[in-house]
Amino acid sequence: MAFSAWPFCAASRYTKRAPPRPDLLLLDLPMPTMDRLDVMAAISKDVSVCDITVIALTTSTDSVDVKRMYSLGCRSFMTKPVEFDTFTAAIKQLSGYWFELVILPR
Repeated sequence: MAFSAWPFCAASRYTKRAPPRPDLLLLDLPMPTMDRLDVMAAISKDVSVCDITVIALTTSTDSVDVKRMYSLGCRSFMTKPVEFDTFTAAIKQLSGYWFELVILPR
């Protein structure tokens, strides 16, 4: 099940009940309204969400971004394939790894 990260992170401000907690966040880079490093820094500092696995998904291979994202707690930094079929295959591999092989915190 997919969720947008922003409503999950901001839910406590606007509702009395939090949405379902995601097991994993795909952080697409770049993002239109917030810097990806700011989002990752906020996630890493918030004890209520810092244990959620974050995977950066980007077309960039900038080594500065890679190092910074990992230093902020990102678990994987994945280059996003441009072609749809290749992208779909990569997401299937990612899903298989994180949801079939790895044990995520609950």
